[in-house]
Amino acid sequence: MLTSVTTGLCLGIGIYALLCLLLWRWQNRLTFFPSRRIRYFPDQYQMPYETVWLDLPDTAEDSDADANRLHGWWIPAPGATQVVYLLHGNGFNMGANLAQAQVFHRLGYHVFLIDYRGYGQSVGPFPTETQVYQDAQVGLDYLTTERGYGLDQVIVFGHSMGGAIAIELAAQNPDIAALIIQGSFTNLRDMADHDGVYKLLPIDLILRQSFDSLSKVPSLPMPLFFIHGEADRRVPAWMSDRLYQVAQSPYKDLYFLPDGDHNHVPEIGGESYQCRVGAFLTHVAQASVATNPG
Repeated sequence: MLTSVTTGLCLGIGIYALLCLLLWRWQNRLTFFPSRRIRYFPDQYQMPYETVWLDLPDTAEDSDADANRLHGWWIPAPGATQVVYLLHGNGFNMGANLAQAQVFHRLGYHVFLIDYRGYGQSVGPFPTETQVYQDAQVGLDYLTTERGYGLDQVIVFGHSMGGAIAIELAAQNPDIAALIIQGSFTNLRDMADHDGVYKLLPIDLILRQSFDSLSKVPSLPMPLFFIHGEADRRVPAWMSDRLYQVAQSPYKDLYFLPDGDHNHVPEIGGESYQCRVGAFLTHVAQASVATNPG
């Protein structure tokens, strides 16, 4: 009897240890959910666009430069002088974010979107935290070098995990015009607690990716706008409130949308949402003129 109990205990410990090892090794597969199929294109939203291909630097894992490149869309707006650089979340691809892009386009801004490696038509290995940060920087460099925009003409928008990517990008490029973060989280550690399914695991030992926006936001100097749907079941709205509270920017704003969920805030918010976003962007433009009157 004792032998069978000991055997069962050892088996249980072995399974638990194996589960921890698998989660440690393959956690990016539980973090990123890319889709190769692009179901929607800008012209379906009455937005003209250009297809853009961005080469990525060689990596130690793959020295073939052609094996790593990003697919993007440039959506021009007549007479626009600023561009909104849109960074999508961890699911699907940029084609699922065109309702959001349409908001900025209607407000008179150029819009630029990219897919990270492994998403849509972008070529490269399955994404990691480090790689999506690199991909976002490559897209910003394209805007400044190929399109000729100054950082002070670029507004960065990030949704969900794209918000964490946008915050890292802003931390590395503090001269961008403004940052809009929608439906995003404080860090992956807090998300693990929120999900609850990992509470029996040594998450602090397993977690290798952090997306720690909470530690970065206090140092961001540009205008900040946090948006969250109050009915968001994926990422709780208190996380945006927490990011807003720690922000030290001279100008910051927080907007909770009643009945807004995680993925359809612009559609649910409609005209009132667009007006609120437009008011923030108007403030950014006016502040820019005041700072640079020439």
